[in-house]
Amino acid sequence: MLWVRGPDGRTLVHVDPAAGTLWDLDTQTLLANPEALIDAVHPDDRESLSRVFNGRQEDEYASLECRIVLPDGAIRWIRARSLSIRDKDGEVLYTFGAATDITEVKHAAVALVNAARQQADFLAIASHELRTPLQPILGYLYLILDSPRDFGLTAEGMQYLKVVQECANRVSEVVNRILAASLTDTEQVLVQLRWETVLLTDLITDVVSVCSAGDGMTYAVEIPPDLTIETDRGHLYEILSEICMNVVKHSGPPRHVVFGYAEEPGVHVLSIADGGPGMDEATRRNAFRPFYIGNENKLSRMPGCLGLGLTIAKKDVERLGGTISVESSPLHGNTFTIRLPKQHMTGT
Repeated sequence: MLWVRGPDGRTLVHVDPAAGTLWDLDTQTLLANPEALIDAVHPDDRESLSRVFNGRQEDEYASLECRIVLPDGAIRWIRARSLSIRDKDGEVLYTFGAATDITEVKHAAVALVNAARQQADFLAIASHELRTPLQPILGYLYLILDSPRDFGLTAEGMQYLKVVQECANRVSEVVNRILAASLTDTEQVLVQLRWETVLLTDLITDVVSVCSAGDGMTYAVEIPPDLTIETDRGHLYEILSEICMNVVKHSGPPRHVVFGYAEEPGVHVLSIADGGPGMDEATRRNAFRPFYIGNENKLSRMPGCLGLGLTIAKKDVERLGGTISVESSPLHGNTFTIRLPKQHMTGT
């Protein structure tokens, strides 16, 4: 729909015939009574649209979204924009306006949010239902393996049960990762952060000692040895671990990781660069999406590779008030950059 307002700000000079479709009002009705257009708008949005429609916005250009209530009670969403032409004294001469139906866009956005919420709910429920029987299984396995003679176990029986225990632990880890990825922002806020002074090089040493065990990963730390930051150690450990494990899972030997540090005004900047195969642009853009795995051959992926590691890392970074990004290109490795505020958020 298009409209033009005259110099007096009240006279409707032209209304596109499409107004009848959008507003469910015919052109002649609008020409005779321009305020009929405003009357059809939801009461909560009426004043805002009136300012745009009448050219009373403070700037020359204005844009807003509002709701129209049709005669049958249905709601239609529109995006209204207007441009005011003023004289040398700043007085409005003409106002040109346009309204576009964005109802389908709004409905699609709501459907997307609902689908994400349903997926998160399903993952949380499924994770809970799987954890419930896993806990006693792991508990009894621990008791039996801790005192094999009391249960008359042979060496062969011990070996079989250790395999069962390893598999149960792997399932438990997968369930916990799915649960962590399914937490909403609101639910994550309930997990209280524990702010403390952390010696960054010590934390990195702890991370690498776990990630590089048996995988031939080498690393370099280009960080001042006495550098400390105020953060939640557990969250930052998890973030760095997920990135390092990503290198282990998706890179062939030799695996080499370089940890770096820089400063920006009010911000700690941590970088983790690897010499792996890198990612193509599509994989880089989707790297933090839940369950996304760049390798198209899903059937040959490693056991336990769910595509959740970087998703969890991103959630943890955001809980600390920071951001994470990745730069990459095929055959040139990846560089993950984490920016954390020096002043942590209050009330968390």
